[in-house]
Amino acid sequence: GAIDIQYNTEGFITEKTSNGIYKNSEPSETNLYNKKNELIETLICFTDEECIKIIQVHTNKETTTKTYQSLNNNAKWIEIITKKFDDNNNLIEVKISNQNGQSHFHSKITINDDKSRTIQEILSDYNGNTENEIKKEYDKVGNLLVKTTYNHNKIETKKIVHEFDEKNNPIKTTIFYPDGEIDHFVTYEYEFDKNDNWITQIIYTSDLISEVIKRKIFYY
Repeated sequence: GAIDIQYNTEGFITEKTSNGIYKNSEPSETNLYNKKNELIETLICFTDEECIKIIQVHTNKETTTKTYQSLNNNAKWIEIITKKFDDNNNLIEVKISNQNGQSHFHSKITINDDKSRTIQEILSDYNGNTENEIKKEYDKVGNLLVKTTYNHNKIETKKIVHEFDEKNNPIKTTIFYPDGEIDHFVTYEYEFDKNDNWITQIIYTSDLISEVIKRKIFYY
């Protein structure tokens, strides 16, 4: 038994099927692409009667993904994901809506002149009522610097601040109460090899060792 994978001329997977002992353990998958090699349809079948179909529509600066679930030939759509892009093809907005048309996740991404980013996320219930909001601030290399959580009344409930060294390794994480007082903090210490890659990471929670991670790096 084996898993057979078929590719198109550009190296993208077009079909994946399981045979032999794997036949009932892995779902089959079929992918369709347009002339630009953009994925436009995925069909995943767990059995002959139970499948999920994912359809993607690509337009200028926007991609819409609609997911259907089919059971015994009765199909219903589950959710729609809409992604918007700027002129440089950077992702700037994501919205996920349920089968009732209500958005339960909405993310807006602001890209600053120095390449740092701010992401504002709104999480809602299935009736469209806001449950909480999350603001994430990243530096220009993608490190998460600050994560702030707000409740449905836009009142801050938690803030997490991350600090990094010049190699972009985390060195301190501080968790704050809503009043600005420190809840607790986590610090990191490192041992580096001759190539300046860390081989030991020691994690302290409020000055007490909570974890030690060691890794081996092989160079060729």
